[in-house]
Amino acid sequence: MRREKKTFEKKTKENKFFNFSAGSYRWGSPNATCIGQLSWSEAFHIPLTHMLGSAGTNTFSWTIQQFATQVSILAQTLAEILAQVSTFFEENCLPRSCYIRLNRYPPCPLASGLMPHTDSAFLTILHQDQVRGLQMLKDGKWFAVKPNPDALIIIIGDLFQAWSNGVYKSVEHRVVTNPKLERFSMAYFFCPSDATVKCQMPVSVTGLAYYLGLKSP
Repeated sequence: MRREKKTFEKKTKENKFFNFSAGSYRWGSPNATCIGQLSWSEAFHIPLTHMLGSAGTNTFSWTIQQFATQVSILAQTLAEILAQVSTFFEENCLPRSCYIRLNRYPPCPLASGLMPHTDSAFLTILHQDQVRGLQMLKDGKWFAVKPNPDALIIIIGDLFQAWSNGVYKSVEHRVVTNPKLERFSMAYFFCPSDATVKCQMPVSVTGLAYYLGLKSP
């Protein structure tokens, strides 16, 4: 990704490397309501179904497809281990409800790359480049996550916290921009289908049924 120095938006218009669906490009924070909520970033937010099984037209697209294929398998395996269930995630977290996000954070000495937040998914699997920027909140303090080219970052999301009755905690994190260097990352969001979140989800790890933070009657 780092070899492609032009902005995502410009490269999309050139249609040389990216051929994603309309509406996949994002700049900043789509839901921001004030200046303080704006993020200095751009991204492609792509459904997994648009990546799996498609023919890569160049090295870049082939790399993204390989990442999507492998992390989707990894996410399902990790979720089954953590939740101690065998088929729930395979049946309910389908490619159409999971996403790949390609992130670019342009250099900026003033703005925040990504505001503090938690992910709503079950799990997020993240690969970052060698430019520092990702930070995690622990005990009220922000800690930088040192880039490691041989490691993936696993982030517990809001749904896993609710689903596990708080056994697993959703992790608050943010991205700080670098004043001189642009930063890239790829994230995979392991999410349930819309139909799944309308029913109760049995949590074997706690012996309770739990749904969005509420115990079942």
